[in-house]
Amino acid sequence: MGRTTPSYRMAVYRELERIRRTIRYLPRGEAEYLESLLEGIEETITAYLHVSPPPDPFEVIVLHMLRRAFATRCFNMVDEKR
Repeated sequence: MGRTTPSYRMAVYRELERIRRTIRYLPRGEAEYLESLLEGIEETITAYLHVSPPPDPFEVIVLHMLRRAFATRCFNMVDEKR
């Protein structure tokens, strides 16, 4: 794991930068929401490092965005029930 960790992280960050460049061209509300889903990706990267890096770094980003979207939805549902 030691030798592959920096290159794996760099691969994820390269994909992340490509996605962020694309997000800039979306309508403001969408772009802000998608950017918020990308926050805290380091936690998901670290989780993958405990198992093994996936063949495609994009997988990490997709799982992270799903985690964030799910967490946001769950928190909103809790607030609605109050």
